[in-house]
Order: sequence, then structure tokens, then C-alpha cells
Amino acid sequence: MPSGRLARALPFVGGALALCLGTTACTTDPTQAQRGPTGAWFGTPPGVQQGDPAMGTPTLGDDMTAVPEDSACAAGTDRGASLPVRAADLWPGASVTGGRATEVRARPGEPCPAVPAPEPDCGSPVFAWSSSTNEELLGWTGADRVLSGFAGARVAASSDAGKGSLSVGYVSLRFRQGDSRLAVTRAHLEDAMRRCGGGRSGTLGGVTGFVASQESLVGADPVRTLLVTEPDRVVWVALDGGAWSATSTERAVRVTLERLRTS
Repeated sequence: MPSGRLARALPFVGGALALCLGTTACTTDPTQAQRGPTGAWFGTPPGVQQGDPAMGTPTLGDDMTAVPEDSACAAGTDRGASLPVRAADLWPGASVTGGRATEVRARPGEPCPAVPAPEPDCGSPVFAWSSSTNEELLGWTGADRVLSGFAGARVAASSDAGKGSLSVGYVSLRFRQGDSRLAVTRAHLEDAMRRCGGGRSGTLGGVTGFVASQESLVGADPVRTLLVTEPDRVVWVALDGGAWSATSTERAVRVTLERLRTS
């Protein structure tokens, strides 16, 4: 895997999944460097580094860690042990290879500067093929919270990391009720999925939404993605790995969406 391609993907859901597929070294300890198929990832762990569309300001519990954030308009939290989506819930009995979630919330009364929505980069297999920073994501979508993360597990022995493993990545953009920017964001994301991943209306795991595929960072099987729109949020789910069945796909999509609705 070319290092430049991995570097582009690391700040966003996608690269973090790749590092955890097929390895037991992907830890949820935010003080540890992550090691994956391509070597060490230094600094804050995947999903927590500045630039990841996943940070926020809920009241911190004992298992949450504040994430350093330079922006005056947003603040971030590593969800720590309070993961909204857990590998054990998606694949009972499987060997967990990793899990992480971070949250970003706009600070009340200090909206992030409005910026144009980015042009999709079809060569960058990350969320919506977009390399937005935290502040830009809040600024161009108008969302008041972004929750993103991943869960991974190894379900079969294989010398190919992609074939024996499964992972789910997710990004949930929450809006205030009635905010017209939700529809604008949905249209932009669907356009990016259409242009870069053959996006179309369809179903994944029995859930109707907008579907597309992305190139996997670890295996030959493409990443299957689903965009679902609800009254107060837009949720993107990505399934990577080569060990999926119809049953595991249905369970992963259903459980992920259920957990994000209540998180």
C-alpha cells in the first residue's frame, strides 16, 4: 500500500479501518501508537487526530478523554470506553481487532466559519472522498455534531488481512431539527458518491438509502458504503473486509444505525 495514499486516508474513517483489519495491535488506548499492515502510525490514534471529522463537547464521563482542539468553534472528545458501536455487538464471539469513536461539537454561539463544500477527490478513499478538517466539516455542512468511529474483528483465519476480517466505519452528522442544510449536505454527499463510487439509490443489509463502493485499503473486495438520511441527521456507514455474509451484513448495518440513533 503506497504510503502517500495511506497518509491521505489516515485522518478520516477509512485509514483507521485499514490499520485494524487483520491485526490485534489496534488498541483503544489513546496513548498508544497504532501498528497495522504498513507499520507504525505515530501521534494521536486514528479517529482522534486533528483533522478527523469526529470530535465534540459532551459532558465528559470517567471513560472519556478531551481531545486537544485549536479551534474556537469546535471541541472534541475521544469516547474512550463509551463506544457507540462495539465489535462484540456486531460479531458476537469474534476476535476484536479494534474500535474507536470520537465526537466533535460546535461550540454554542461560536459557529465555525461557513466554507464552500469541497470538491470530491475520487483518488482518496475516505468519508465522501473529502479531506475536510473538523472546522471545515462543521462549516460547510452546518451540522452541530459529528460522531465517527470504527469497529473491527477477525472472524476467520487467513494469511490475507482483508479476507479474514470485517470492519465497520461510520460518520454521523447531526443537525438541528428543521435545518435546511441537512438536505444540502445530503445532496453534496450523494453527488460525491455518484461521481466517485457509482452511487445510486439502493439497499445494504436490508436498509434503503444511497449506496456506493470505495476501493479498500487492505484487500481486493471493495468497501460497501451506505448513506441514510433521517429527520435530524445524515449517517454514512462503510463495510470493509472480505468475510461478509448476508446475515453479518444485515446485523452490522442494523446495529450500527440503532446505536448511532441513541448516541
